Amino acid sequence: MAVTTRLTWKEEKSLQKLLGHASLTLLYKSSVHGYSIENMLQRCTYQGSTITLIYTKNNIFGAFILGHYPKIGEKSESLDSSFCFSLQKKDNTIEIATFPFNRVPEITANRLAFYFCDYTLFCLNTELKQIVIVYPLEDKAFTTPKRFHYLECEVFRVEGIKDDSCYVRRVTRVTQHREHLLAELRAYKPSTCLIPEIRILMLGPVGSGKSTFINSVKSVFQGHVIRQAIAGSDITSITEQYRIYSIKDGKDGISLPFMLCDSPGLEEKEEAGLCIDDISHILKGCIPDRYQLNPQKPITPSHSTFITSPSLKERIHCVAYVLDVNSVNHLPCKMVKKFKRVQKEVLHLGCPIPG
Repeated sequence: MAVTTRLTWKEEKSLQKLLGHASLTLLYKSSVHGYSIENMLQRCTYQGSTITLIYTKNNIFGAFILGHYPKIGEKSESLDSSFCFSLQKKDNTIEIATFPFNRVPEITANRLAFYFCDYTLFCLNTELKQIVIVYPLEDKAFTTPKRFHYLECEVFRVEGIKDDSCYVRRVTRVTQHREHLLAELRAYKPSTCLIPEIRILMLGPVGSGKSTFINSVKSVFQGHVIRQAIAGSDITSITEQYRIYSIKDGKDGISLPFMLCDSPGLEEKEEAGLCIDDISHILKGCIPDRYQLNPQKPITPSHSTFITSPSLKERIHCVAYVLDVNSVNHLPCKMVKKFKRVQKEVLHLGCPIPG
């Protein structure tokens, strides 16, 4: 009978992403192979880089070891790029907090210990089925009693990761930076109560990826793939409506204080793609959500859905240009001229452009 992990599909994918999309192969499971250090080493020695997972009632704690498992009694003062992590499930998202070790872990007959300088930070006692989390991890989102029993221990071989300490630091640094950026976006608050949500207009040529970008942002915060904005690849714009998308946070389902606004792409021809006159009305907040744009017939104040006196919160507060990195240096002259016209209108109406 095959031995399976306690990890959910989403938890396993989160760990793989943390390790640069490496693959994981289950080597050891304490409830199947035995709880002793000897049982663990029999299956995990000389297997290359590994992650050791400890399951508790509410959390999953783990440690990544770069290179082979150390031998029993082996001590080393050499620097190491291993790290520990805490994996917590909150609503529909998986949160991972990491903390580095800088010494090779040590193993005794019943104990696996990880260090930072002279501090024992993370310790697993297989004889007592206990895990110990020590200062300063308690200040790094490892909120837990110092000593408690665990339910299960698993060890995975990590395949597809370079045996290079610089690579490991780079991969984990990217993940930590990503979490920092997400935390800043979640904590952002507009400077005035008159604007509960900042509206950001996405502008760019046809096929540059505006709708795809919006779907990506929504997917990141929801914790699963979202395809709300219509995206595709064609010589003409896939998007035909002006759309305003709220961004909901998967942690608690509330809307974040910014919205992304989608529109048809810009085209070289004057009577194709997003019309310059419509851009002006969008910036002013005169065009409602789901309005069907017509490049040959821009909206006018006489239209039944035209917003004649838009409030400050209905205006566009920021404009973001989306360009294909492979073609940004080869834009046709007519497209460059159109961008300059759009830029002039954006600046005239006082909409900031992120640097």
